[in-house]
Amino acid sequence: VALKLAVTRSTQARVGLCVALRGPTERVLQNGESITLARGTATVVYLPPAGAPSLPVAFSDPVRGSVTMVASAGPLRLRITPTPSNNRLCG
Repeated sequence: VALKLAVTRSTQARVGLCVALRGPTERVLQNGESITLARGTATVVYLPPAGAPSLPVAFSDPVRGSVTMVASAGPLRLRITPTPSNNRLCG
């Protein structure tokens, strides 16, 4: 629930530097910052400063091929884990 409240999906891809997503990657987003999964699928877990991590949330959009998540709060430490495919993470 915390992760779903702390990030919102955007229909605008905010694509910056992209890298191949080959394994779990951690990113810290500040309020208003975003990440885009340019292709593929992944799960996102919120890693709070104290306490247990959130349950994984699916991070994909099979219709558009990319999905952008924007932080509504921050800092948010996220672990992005790809599912087997040709993923690219941007921003």
